[in-house]
Amino acid sequence: REEATGSVSVISSETTDRRSAKNIGNSIIGQGNGLISLQSGGRYADVNPTFYIRGLQTLNGKNSPLVMIDGIQRDIVSIAPEEVESVIVLKDAAAVALYGYKGINGAINIVTKRGKYNSRSVKVTYDHLFTSLANKPKFVDAYTYGLAVNEARINDGLTGRYSNQELNALRDGTMPYLYPNVNWVDELLKPVSMHERINVNISGGAPRVRYFISGTYHHENGLYRTDTDREWDANIGMD
Repeated sequence: REEATGSVSVISSETTDRRSAKNIGNSIIGQGNGLISLQSGGRYADVNPTFYIRGLQTLNGKNSPLVMIDGIQRDIVSIAPEEVESVIVLKDAAAVALYGYKGINGAINIVTKRGKYNSRSVKVTYDHLFTSLANKPKFVDAYTYGLAVNEARINDGLTGRYSNQELNALRDGTMPYLYPNVNWVDELLKPVSMHERINVNISGGAPRVRYFISGTYHHENGLYRTDTDREWDANIGMD
């Protein structure tokens, strides 16, 4: 920051520690002036955000800014938010001046925490989160679907697709293999997913030495219903 003469945005640890994110990349989403964050869909453990500082500069996909961690080019995925002291976003020619052609799309410089001389500190944080679908799709049952198909075909001058006996089978479930009535949303997705995250920071130092050690454990079971979840639901009498 002392060598930069251009536009600089700083995200402090007070801001990044407010979110329970798996890494610092997910923690700075939507923060920092001029930093554009895009989060794609997929498993939370596998998907990481994409950052842009100056928008799309080229068409070959090389638009990501340079990511530096304590002055060394590293992957942002391996850094937990609890390890970070500040995130510095260089948005203009200052990045090119400091880092050369690699900073042509801007630069993100992450400064990690340091231990303090003549001190000793242990910090443990535990986060337990519940995740659910905000907009869960709703589908009609098989009987209502059969009635709708018959009505549509009759309006087109055709005969109905399902007979009365078949509609009764869809409604009553008397022949589930021939005329199934399955709610695939409830069958494949759980109503609630649980996340656990534990972080331990050990820091301190002697008169001439400082140290900072950090370890993070993150567990997520996701919303997809596994065979174990189905056995659990069956034992406690849930659908």
